[in-house]
Amino acid sequence: SDRKGAENALQKAIEDLRSTQSQLIQSEKLVALGQLIAGIAHEINTPLGAIRASIDNTLGSFDDAIANLPQLLEFISSNANHLKLFMSLLEKSKATQIDLSSKEKRTLKRQLRNRLSSENIEGATTIVDTLIYMKIGDFLEELLPLLKENEAISIVKAARNFVSLQKNSGNITLAVDKASKVVFALRKFAHHDISGEKAEMDIIDSIETVLTLYHNQIKQGTELIKAYQTLPSVWCYTDEIHQVWTNIIHNALQAMEYKGILTIKTFESATQVIISFTDTGCGIPDDIKARIFDPFFTTKERGEGSGLGLDIVKNIIDKHQGEIEVESEVGKGTTFRVFLNKR
Repeated sequence: SDRKGAENALQKAIEDLRSTQSQLIQSEKLVALGQLIAGIAHEINTPLGAIRASIDNTLGSFDDAIANLPQLLEFISSNANHLKLFMSLLEKSKATQIDLSSKEKRTLKRQLRNRLSSENIEGATTIVDTLIYMKIGDFLEELLPLLKENEAISIVKAARNFVSLQKNSGNITLAVDKASKVVFALRKFAHHDISGEKAEMDIIDSIETVLTLYHNQIKQGTELIKAYQTLPSVWCYTDEIHQVWTNIIHNALQAMEYKGILTIKTFESATQVIISFTDTGCGIPDDIKARIFDPFFTTKERGEGSGLGLDIVKNIIDKHQGEIEVESEVGKGTTFRVFLNKR
């Protein structure tokens, strides 16, 4: 009876520990989300601003196109070359994907203006600006005979409105995709697997989820190098593994004061997948290296860390029968390697 009572007490203690660990992991995730929230808001507000601007541009181009439609129809129906010019502008703009730097644009604009002026074509500046906007400046020689036609500048302006509608629709699509990516990553990160069971997991996709949420912090001055080798899926407690990457990446960025190089590599051995995170930060002194996984141990300022982050990481890796190791040199940076067993 005493033995059975002791076993029950032990079982209850184990369950309490598991529950406490799960609560700690969720608590740390909420802390991480709190630290990330301003960056995440920025990452969503930026594409929303792009959508707002694109819609305003679209409405302006649409109103202009409608206002000039009677004149455009008159131009292209009265002269076959007008229709040919209009269609050439649209087709070439749709087919080209050339993006020029600001310096390249200035140089090309100067060359095109000089060329049009040498042909005594009116409205050279407007035509050149429009061709650059439509990304078809390289086709000037081919279009030159048509640009000498009367009303060519009006045809070019009309074509620009139609291209603007297309470009702004593309910008909206890109902005929606970006915002959706952030929201999707946020949902995956914040998700709590109540089943408490392992699931098949794409390790690289998991890392990318966390990197998406840290994008705003990373782009402040961190160079991110990804050296991914394709990995087999691994059976993991998915939300807990997200927490591992979050803590390691967050620590790396803090160690570099958000300015440096973060290198993430993935590779595999016969029995394990290996993920390494290398930062060029301040490094860890030898006298505290052995203590970094201890609970409540932290070198951060008060309020910047609980000291539980790496303890939780170690417990999660232990729970997966994996390993974590650290190499560090003061002033040279730190590498964390996580080893997870294949199925």
